[in-house]
Amino acid sequence: MDGIFSREENMNTRSFIAIALVAALAVRSRAETPPELYFSLSRSCAQDRTPPVDFSALERSDIEAQGARNPADLLEYLPSVSVRKMNGPYGASMAAMRGFSSRQSAVVYDDLKLPADLTGTVDFSVLPAAGIGRLEVLPGGWSPLYGANAEGGILHIISPTLNPGTWTAGAGSSFTSHRGRFNDVKAGFAEKNSSAFISGSNEYSGGFQQNSEFIKNSVSGVFSLDMDSGGRISVRGFESLSRTGLPSGTPVNISEWNGRKERRANSLDDYQKSERNLIGASYEVPVLRDAKASFSAGRGNNVVNAFQFGSMTRITLENRMVSAKLSTADTVLGVDYERDVLASDLYGGHARRTWALYGQHVLRPAEGIEVTPSARYDGNRRRDNDGDRRIYEDRLSPGLSVVYAPSFDWKFSARAARAFQAPTFADLYDPFVPAADRSANLRPERSINYHAGARWNSASGLYAGAGGYYSLIKDRIGLDANRSFAAYNMESAFNRGLESELGYKAGRLELSGVHTYNLSRGRTSGGRYRSIAFSPLHRAALTARLRAGAAGFMLRARHTAKQYTGRAHTGLRIPDYTVADARASYRAGVFEIAGGAENVLDRHYAETADTANGYYPQPGRVWTISLKAAF
Repeated sequence: MDGIFSREENMNTRSFIAIALVAALAVRSRAETPPELYFSLSRSCAQDRTPPVDFSALERSDIEAQGARNPADLLEYLPSVSVRKMNGPYGASMAAMRGFSSRQSAVVYDDLKLPADLTGTVDFSVLPAAGIGRLEVLPGGWSPLYGANAEGGILHIISPTLNPGTWTAGAGSSFTSHRGRFNDVKAGFAEKNSSAFISGSNEYSGGFQQNSEFIKNSVSGVFSLDMDSGGRISVRGFESLSRTGLPSGTPVNISEWNGRKERRANSLDDYQKSERNLIGASYEVPVLRDAKASFSAGRGNNVVNAFQFGSMTRITLENRMVSAKLSTADTVLGVDYERDVLASDLYGGHARRTWALYGQHVLRPAEGIEVTPSARYDGNRRRDNDGDRRIYEDRLSPGLSVVYAPSFDWKFSARAARAFQAPTFADLYDPFVPAADRSANLRPERSINYHAGARWNSASGLYAGAGGYYSLIKDRIGLDANRSFAAYNMESAFNRGLESELGYKAGRLELSGVHTYNLSRGRTSGGRYRSIAFSPLHRAALTARLRAGAAGFMLRARHTAKQYTGRAHTGLRIPDYTVADARASYRAGVFEIAGGAENVLDRHYAETADTANGYYPQPGRVWTISLKAAF
């Protein structure tokens, strides 16, 4: 095992050096800027919208100030998002919203859906922060624009952009406890009619536990060419290769954890090799007087080779996407087509096709008011050994949102939408579930989602926001622990909660605090409503950032309380935990040096668990130091 890791580490290091040489060719002025347009709200790159109260956006400056390695490091401090990490900071990271699971939150990269795994989940740990220009979070049911698997909301990763006439380049390295290191490079340019940006990263860690050694190499890029009246062509994509040991929890009882004992692993030889990639192209051209037509196509792959239980299993998922849309300043009309293919020596070969028509229009009946109706019609087929069949009946998903901003001080918004979640390949074809336990008529989840909130801003920089949400769910898909974790439909379920935020942002000081109360319950066949697994009752986060001349300081903390691995408070209870991070940086010319500690309080905790392996420990205090250069 050690020899294999060493060979792959050397290979990835050589690839990283090659990327660094490319970055070194671009040295002029540093000018990364976030996109000015809200892609997620309209699925269009030509719309100026007033975002609702619950919309969140992390800019490039936020990503750099927090020293994030991947999006998971950022999402867990937002009010609507819950993150679970496995096998330490380099293990799989899953993001969920408003009581829905991670597979019910669509993850999009420049309007292309990222390839998910068998369970419909996207692992955020494989997406390097260096290739992110902006991260938008749009919670709530967004099937009216994005179709299936958007009941919880949308997580939209937008590639970096540059101001015309600028070039940029940068590189950095950081080192952490447990023999960890992280290297990244980036380079880009923007001229009058063309622009490009490329980033690469290489990560390695010896691991907190036994058999948790980790190595990953990633690259992402975007290129665009503007042909004036002839339209604009863009090409984008990313590739991530990783290998990690799978300790699969620890045999040590959580009450005995002390930073050393929990390093023991349940598995000493299991490992996983993963490849995730996405390539997409789009063409946008002006038509008529104020309208634009755009066409895009993409292809994503999620390939996993896992050695577990003494044998190797290969799982390949391929997703192909084609879309076309017509948009004006206030209207978008589009059509989508997707084809998902599963090829596995364990799960078999299966495919499904989905198509959709969608539309949205913004009405402005009075000053400061935007009323936006939207709707989408989805149809599908699946192909397996039994031939061509439907996964679910065709679905119509309407939505209506209202935003009222009477002044700079106040904003109010409300939204109602229908959404749905399709059964995943794992739900339908899990080979570890006996055929007698599989539901022959597994139905999609159907939900109606509501949200209303208000936000107040002051000229002094003080702000506050609060909102409530409610989702009524029919046929929620769960896993029955009494039937080999077979997928089944609950009769009904609901999520309801309150989100609040208080902060201050002025000059060099930023303070923010968020709290979410969420209650998620479901029932079967007329029984009582009981709590749903992995739905924490309380989450809170605090962040403080200060820039004093060339120096910068950050403190942040988060708290999660009351969640279980099974329904009705069964299985394992994940103990409440509070963790905090500290970071300081100093900039001198083009260089920046930073250091700090993650989990500075040295808590011994777990963010997830299962009944077969027990708890998955997170490391105690992790020291970090980094050096960056930006030109």
